[in-house]
Order: sequence, then C-alpha cells, then structure tokens
Amino acid sequence: IYLNLVLTTGLYSGLNWHVSSELEQEDLHRTLNFVCRKNVSVAMNLAPAGNQQQIERKVRKNGEPLRVCFLSRISPMKNLDFALKVLAQVKSSIVFTIYGPKEVSSSYWAECESLIASCPPNIKVVYEGEVHPQAVKPTLAQHDLFFFPSRGENYGHVIHEALAAGLPVLISDRTPWNEVQKREIGWVFPLSSLDFFADAIKEASNWTAEEHEAITRRAHSFAIEKATDSDVLTHNRNLFMNTIAGANQ
Repeated sequence: IYLNLVLTTGLYSGLNWHVSSELEQEDLHRTLNFVCRKNVSVAMNLAPAGNQQQIERKVRKNGEPLRVCFLSRISPMKNLDFALKVLAQVKSSIVFTIYGPKEVSSSYWAECESLIASCPPNIKVVYEGEVHPQAVKPTLAQHDLFFFPSRGENYGHVIHEALAAGLPVLISDRTPWNEVQKREIGWVFPLSSLDFFADAIKEASNWTAEEHEAITRRAHSFAIEKATDSDVLTHNRNLFMNTIAGANQ
C-alpha cells in the first residue's frame, strides 16, 4: 500500500534506496525504472561479527563420502532442484544433506523428492528439516562443502555463515560473493553451466585431508575479514548519515 502511495503521489523523488550490490542495483533499475541512480546507495550488508573462533571440524578421511550440504528455504528461488540435477551427474560418493523449511506449497518439494528418488546409488540424500539460528554454524561445520546455487541473493548471509564454519562454497554468480573464487575458497558459476558445478564437486571429493584443512583455514579467515571490513562499515554509516541529513533539509 505504501509503495503504491509513493508511486502515485510522486513521493519517491525524495526516497533514498539502499542496495547491497551492483547486481541488486541493476535489478532495482530494471524493475523500478523511475528511480534515479543518484538516489541509490550501494552498501554491502553488515556481516555479523559473532564468535570468530574457528569451530573444530571432523576431518574427512580419504575414501569417505564427500559431505555436501544445502541450507536455506526450500523454494524455487533457492534452486534445490538444480543442486539435485547436478549431483545426479557426479560419479563420486556423496552424502548430500538438505536443511531448511519447506514452503507452504508442497508442489516444489514433491518435484525435489522425485529428483531425490532418481539419484544414482553413489548419491545419498538426507533431509534434516529446519535448523535453529544458533545451531546453523555448528551444523554447517559437520560438512565439507556448501552447495547453494541460488537464483538470486541481495546478500546471502548463509554463505558467510558457511565460510565462517570453514566450508568452501559452490554458488551461482547471482550473489555478491564472487570473490570466493579468486580467494580459492570456492567456485562461482552461471546457472547455465551445470557441468561446471558437477566438476567442482568431483574436484572437492578428490582433495586430501591436508588440502581441505588449508581451504578451511582460508575460508574462516575470509569470513572474519568480511565481518570486520572497515569499508563496509563506512559505506553503511555514510548511507544512514546522508539519509538523515537529507531528511532534515
């Protein structure tokens, strides 16, 4: 109702718009093409600092299945069906654990169940339901790889939580976390490249314990870096100060 009032009365001219990334900024201008770029501020969301101590993880022994997990709402936007289609192409031994609430409509989960049933014998899929927010990080730490091929995230807090738990991440290019690839703590691919996702999982399954431990340390360090990034703090502070100044004019 408020947005309709803003659009019909022209009040939007005085609004300041906050987006978390350039990707979200383009989505905003594509959807609401009346918004002036000078009224849009890009400031990445603040990652929770929380407890920065690294969680002790159970080391995967050579020959054991790779423990891959997905944690999010089970909805088309989060793209669990895509993850299952990717896993069906992987020849390595995988245990794929799904965490998250099912949305009200049961049709999407039914589609995912059908894909689970068709997975080859080397892919074991387990659904563990919802996870309490305080248990997210310890739960993620029980796995080796976080697989999250989302169709779009303005931030993706769960990606930060996975990194903080020491997990490399396998994600789509529709989040602000593309930097993980050059930091060698994960992969970022377009959703048109299903084979690339499958190859990344195969690569992770071939890591030695030493290689995996090195990646775990890098992932955790990067998560701390993001949680304490002074530039992000400055951008958010400037956003709010500029908004307050504009409101007082």
